[in-house]
Amino acid sequence: MPELVSSAGSPALTGAVGTAALQMMGGEPDLGMLSGVVCGALVFLLRSKEPSRFKKLAYFLISLIGGYAVTPAARSAVEWAPAWFVAFICAASVLVIAGALLDWVEAALTKLLRGAAERLIDRIFGGGRHD
Repeated sequence: MPELVSSAGSPALTGAVGTAALQMMGGEPDLGMLSGVVCGALVFLLRSKEPSRFKKLAYFLISLIGGYAVTPAARSAVEWAPAWFVAFICAASVLVIAGALLDWVEAALTKLLRGAAERLIDRIFGGGRHD
């Protein structure tokens, strides 16, 4: 059974680190946007199946900072939506989109590098072209 202190300390630490990260970005934050970003990042954090607390903290921070950075552009695209809702959607989806993009790049890059390595090996050791 996990200790109560460590279980209760994780959200407090996450909140403190998130607040410090937002303070480093400077300026006065829009409270509606900030509340939406924090809620979106927390929803992603709570739904994460990642067992490592360090990775969960990293995901939370990426979602928090990424959502806060992307929200102004998204808000200009959907001006009719409230700031908190746009911020919530941005923060909750930034890791999903980044993960899908990174998986796609990794698969494409692996295929590209494997093909380049095979051609290089074929030129070095094969001595000719195989048509």
